[in-house]
Amino acid sequence: MYGESHNLDIYLEFVTNQITELLSNYGPIAGIWLDGIAVPLSRPDKIHLFKTDKLYDRIHELQKQTLFPTSNNF
Repeated sequence: MYGESHNLDIYLEFVTNQITELLSNYGPIAGIWLDGIAVPLSRPDKIHLFKTDKLYDRIHELQKQTLFPTSNNF
C-alpha cells in the first residue's frame, strides 16, 4: 500500500476532485464515506500521508452539514 510505485498525491488529488464535484453539483450531501479509510487509520505513523484533515476542511468549505467520519473528527 505504501510502496514506491504508488503516487499517493495523485490519488488524493483525484479523490478531492471527485468529492468537490459531488458537493458542488449534486445538491445537499449528508455524508461522505471513504471505503477503506480504516486501513490508513490503523497506521498512526502513516495517517498524516492521507491528509484527512485537509479533505475534512474541503468538505466543510463546500457543505458544512456533511458528515465525514475519521478517527480525528465526526
